Amino acid sequence: MAIFKRKYKVPIMGKVLNDQPLTGAIDDPICVIPFNELPGWDLDRMAYAYTCLEYNVDEGWCDIELTADEATHDWLLSLMPQIFQIRESKSWKLDKTELEKVRIARGEKAEG
Repeated sequence: MAIFKRKYKVPIMGKVLNDQPLTGAIDDPICVIPFNELPGWDLDRMAYAYTCLEYNVDEGWCDIELTADEATHDWLLSLMPQIFQIRESKSWKLDKTELEKVRIARGEKAEG
């Protein structure tokens, strides 16, 4: 079984407290959505590791480098067209309420 790396842009979730430096809540950390809760996850045959390369909190994604076998990459690739909709349907939220307050206090324009 060959293991290789591939890059993906995946949704993030959690509660963002600040972006300078990027800080999440202890009880709701900023993280990539849980792959093991995505459709078609097979605990018996899928294993992976990933490294976060870059976050974009404003847009709600993280570039990751995924290390996995071909079957796991194929599975994730098949979900990519709808992965952000899956986040919405599962109610995995990226809460930026506190971040917006911090940005206003810094004198930055509020998002939206």
